[in-house]
Amino acid sequence: MSQIYPLDSVIRRVNYSELPKDSPSKKGVMIDKNGKHLPRKPLFGEVRCYLVSTVHSAESQISACRIKDISTGLAISLNVTYEVSCQAEQAVKIVQALYDGPHPGAVLEGLICRWLQAFARCQKHEGNPFIRGYFHGLKKQAEDELNRRAKEEIGLMLEARLSLKETDKIKPIQIHSQFFLCALKTIVKN
Repeated sequence: MSQIYPLDSVIRRVNYSELPKDSPSKKGVMIDKNGKHLPRKPLFGEVRCYLVSTVHSAESQISACRIKDISTGLAISLNVTYEVSCQAEQAVKIVQALYDGPHPGAVLEGLICRWLQAFARCQKHEGNPFIRGYFHGLKKQAEDELNRRAKEEIGLMLEARLSLKETDKIKPIQIHSQFFLCALKTIVKN
């Protein structure tokens, strides 16, 4: 019995005999060991076969994508819950993007974490540190960026949702007074 992975209902590696001959809901894709698309099975050489569904979607979660800002010393661990689906015309592009790893889901999760880290670095360079701005609009922007990059770079329809890894450990501070001292820090930008 083979291992089952979260993305198997959308994309999975199969034997040549399992490729569909003519199906509107499934597309068979063959590539060589370097990721080059093969329109038909060659006589010699290694062939990897993938079955891509155009009617199913798959859900999964990355349990800890860590973002760290070395300049401030702040770090955040995020959960990324996502749903993916595929359009038939993008099947070859998706297979070529996700073939080089233990399974397509592992490659996709690596890409998602790299895209998230790149987004955080970009925000830092624009003067809007991701960790500080996470609750002030950057969370939604990061989700939109992940969805955009998945569609443009690998052809996958992605819907990502971010959440803090350990939200149960965040407890509100209760103040039992009508008055309390507050210190403000002014930041002057040139």
